[in-house]
Amino acid sequence: MLYQPRNHLDLEALRTFVIAIELGSFTATAQVLYKTPSAISYRIKGLEDNLGIKLIERTTHSVTPTEAGKRLAAKAQDLLELHQCFYDELDIIKTGIESSFTLVVNNLLYDDAAAARLLAHLSDKFHSAAFKVQKSVFMGVWDYMIHDGGSFAIGAPSFHSIDESFVATPLGLVEWTLVCGPNHPILRSKKTVDEEALRDYPAVNIQDSSIHSDGRPAWRLMGQEEILVPNLETKILCHRAGLGIGFLPRPIAAERIERGELCELHAKDVARQPSPMSYVRPKKDTGLIGNYLELLIEQRHELIQPFLSPLEPER
Repeated sequence: MLYQPRNHLDLEALRTFVIAIELGSFTATAQVLYKTPSAISYRIKGLEDNLGIKLIERTTHSVTPTEAGKRLAAKAQDLLELHQCFYDELDIIKTGIESSFTLVVNNLLYDDAAAARLLAHLSDKFHSAAFKVQKSVFMGVWDYMIHDGGSFAIGAPSFHSIDESFVATPLGLVEWTLVCGPNHPILRSKKTVDEEALRDYPAVNIQDSSIHSDGRPAWRLMGQEEILVPNLETKILCHRAGLGIGFLPRPIAAERIERGELCELHAKDVARQPSPMSYVRPKKDTGLIGNYLELLIEQRHELIQPFLSPLEPER
């Protein structure tokens, strides 16, 4: 069946109508849109004439939607958002700059100050884009990219993509150091520090933020109790408080060991294999922001370096 064109729908009049309904006043709407109240009334009257239906009950001090007006207002916002998205997509096609961009960073690599500096730089360079930074835990990085529209990830577990829609490029390895607090009782024990001795104390682990896919099994000995926390900062504070033992990325552990906040545990026959990390972007992504971030990573630029500092080179 061929599409039969109808009267042209004035989207600016539709937007004016929606604002008037929300504010309940032509005067308030006129102030928001920098128009006169009579211009607002005229525009909405034109919309009513075009559609052939009364949308608003007018009084001296307020406007109230008719039943038809209520139904139109409920649908109009979706239409206006769709219209905006259409032009956002056109902007991407014309300029190559993404209209919105979500950077996902592994909790182990996240740096607050670096994230703020990077956001400020990207916002200045690509001022038309809306930016978001998402901190995720281990497999939660992949989860966010696949299911929640992540644009670019730093620190996705594995050197290989777990989804054919994405490309993973190796960044390096997280090497691990076993730590505890400086006053932890295991340091005063006369027993040999091995699996049997470690099992007497809980392991402090970070809860994987993955929702849609299987999370990473955290390090824990068979039969050992576990304390789960939401992020790296809380895990470190738990170790400092003597609540348990666990592994930290080597550079992060070394810094706190040097300051006397933590102690390294040398446990017989207890180790954790290095964890490979990659940066990830959608396979068909050709946006300028993603390309620029990829260039910064390849250059090991100072804006990116803090995120990469916990990593050791790939073996």
